[in-house]
Amino acid sequence: MSVEGKVRTVEIMKDYLANASDHVLRSLYIKKLAEKLNIDDSAIMEKVRESIQKKRSGNDRRGGVQRENQQSTAMNETGKSFEYDRMEKKIIAMMVQYPEILPEIGKQEILTCFENKKLAKIGGLLLEQYEKGNQSVSSLIGKVNNPEQEKFIASLAIENSKWDHAGCQKLINQFVLSKNKRDHDLFMRIKTAEAQNDDKLLMALMEQLRDQKKIQKKRESSGGKSL
Repeated sequence: MSVEGKVRTVEIMKDYLANASDHVLRSLYIKKLAEKLNIDDSAIMEKVRESIQKKRSGNDRRGGVQRENQQSTAMNETGKSFEYDRMEKKIIAMMVQYPEILPEIGKQEILTCFENKKLAKIGGLLLEQYEKGNQSVSSLIGKVNNPEQEKFIASLAIENSKWDHAGCQKLINQFVLSKNKRDHDLFMRIKTAEAQNDDKLLMALMEQLRDQKKIQKKRESSGGKSL
């Protein structure tokens, strides 16, 4: 990451870190960010202190991204808040933190199933960058052109989550299932295969589920009724 990119990332993150109510958690986030940017954590701490001081004096009008246990919120261009779907947000976090899963996300067209179009757009930018050989979070931040979404992406980049391919695939499978509950019979067969640890049957059913989704998409695009 360039020097300019590091400076921009710290500027984006300082308000987010200043709004962390837990001092220990804030220190851990600062340390994590410093490691990712390869800079002294005292430099980040100084910026965070400045932001805290502005907040206390009432001069900080930008506000911060609120973190909640159940859901994350962000501001859209009109200033109204919208709630991120928890599983969709988790998939975007996975894409940021474990880019090795991006080809699978693209192959299964997971983003086309997103209800939150802003998250889908962020995911699309991630895929676009990956195809060009670029996995830089700072480059992604520079493309969204939205302060709250910039903070959202930067916050995902410093989360201390551990991903592996199996865990990513499990989340993808869960997401696909959650979006196709209307097909009750197929859903119940998948659950049965999972309970019986029948991996071969499970993979076959998941393939069938993806095929149905493609058919539904084609019907909707041609003006037909959805499945």
